[in-house]
Amino acid sequence: MDPVALPSPGEFTVIDFRPRNTAPQSIHANLRIASWNIERGYQLEGIIKTLQQCRAHIILLQEVDWLCERTGNKNILNEIAVALSMQAVYGVEFRELHSPRRTPRLQGGGVHGNAILSCFDLDAPRCHVYQHKPFVWHHSRRYEPREGARNALLADCDTPWGKVSLACTHLENRCGMPGRLRQLQELLEQPEMRSGPLVIGGDLNTLAHGIARLHPVSWDPWTWRFWGRSEGSIWEQLLSDPRSLAPLPAGLDGLPDLVRGLRDPFDSRRDITFRKFGGIYRARLDWLLGRGLQWSAPGRLAFQGSERYSDHTLVMADAKLQSGVL
Repeated sequence: MDPVALPSPGEFTVIDFRPRNTAPQSIHANLRIASWNIERGYQLEGIIKTLQQCRAHIILLQEVDWLCERTGNKNILNEIAVALSMQAVYGVEFRELHSPRRTPRLQGGGVHGNAILSCFDLDAPRCHVYQHKPFVWHHSRRYEPREGARNALLADCDTPWGKVSLACTHLENRCGMPGRLRQLQELLEQPEMRSGPLVIGGDLNTLAHGIARLHPVSWDPWTWRFWGRSEGSIWEQLLSDPRSLAPLPAGLDGLPDLVRGLRDPFDSRRDITFRKFGGIYRARLDWLLGRGLQWSAPGRLAFQGSERYSDHTLVMADAKLQSGVL
């Protein structure tokens, strides 16, 4: 495909490779949901193998390339959806510009974004482009020349037990904690997120602790207020007791009410999903936030070997179905 014909940042496309006239696999008592930052899709064969082993009914993917030179000019999502026989929605965050400033490992030429896959029908897809942009990517072309902005890919999933609203997102890494919380608040303000069963999954980049605090993007008073604690633990406190972090930074007054009822099945101290510098830096960046459902067991870092195929570990959890409603 000519790169000109690719969807633009903020646009989405839908593909469907489910067998015709075949009922989707039964979910029995649980709905299995997985989320994974696949690091552009460099290790596509291993990524597909891992996702096949998971047998998840809903898969949320971040950092998915389409026709980028660094990943062999492949349509990464198309190959995954074919292998898994699933419907998929792809939302473009960035046009990755081909540039001599990029190394071969980072060379662009295509687009890059988030994806939702499911064996059930996906309806009403759209991209919500974050209005709060703590970092403007097209103003910084030193290492990754690109056009576009962070966004969330939204869709409704029609399960046999009713509709579940889904959001797959990759929050900003080039900012302190308040910037990411502002983006979370903006996402939760969307009409689809305000009622009914909800799952938000993705790489939320909760990274502002340890040596990451030394980077200038984390030099804000609120991030430094929690010296000695991981950003993930602060988010967990926000979810368990929304008003315990008062006073919140400016612009976040509505967040405590918006996060009420959200639950995540992981533990930031135990469930590490990202390692760098030989393990010197460790963080839990990847989340599954649910409301209107009950996680049937503690979440798990599914198939620990997944880190062989990406710089993030795949996370997965089962949602327990109660009274015929998620």
